[in-house]
Amino acid sequence: MPKPKAGMTARKIKAAQMLADGFTLEQIGAEVGVDASAVCLWKRDDEFLDYADTLSKKNVIASALKARKVLDKHLEDKGAWVSMNAATNLLREYQTVKGIGSQAVIVTFNGIGPGQIENKDTDLPD
Repeated sequence: MPKPKAGMTARKIKAAQMLADGFTLEQIGAEVGVDASAVCLWKRDDEFLDYADTLSKKNVIASALKARKVLDKHLEDKGAWVSMNAATNLLREYQTVKGIGSQAVIVTFNGIGPGQIENKDTDLPD
């Protein structure tokens, strides 16, 4: 876990963690023992926001890794539509990683079984 700035109190650290986890200001305030308006004021503090943002990004990365594993698993799914959706999502991920842009990724279904999706885009590897 990233380390907070030296001047952050235990309450602010806990509040930043909860903010990064998606809790409401009221929930955070109740947990750390302050009014929600105090948490709102803390959100104006750059150090607090930087720490919460770092934690939030870490959460997103962890979730993305889990989602990728789910997509990979569904590529081998016996249901053609499930594997096609997984393939489409992976192709979109490929676009993002390769910086291809916002081109539409379309996977068609014409009696093609799972794992046999044709690649019609020359920018993508076969």
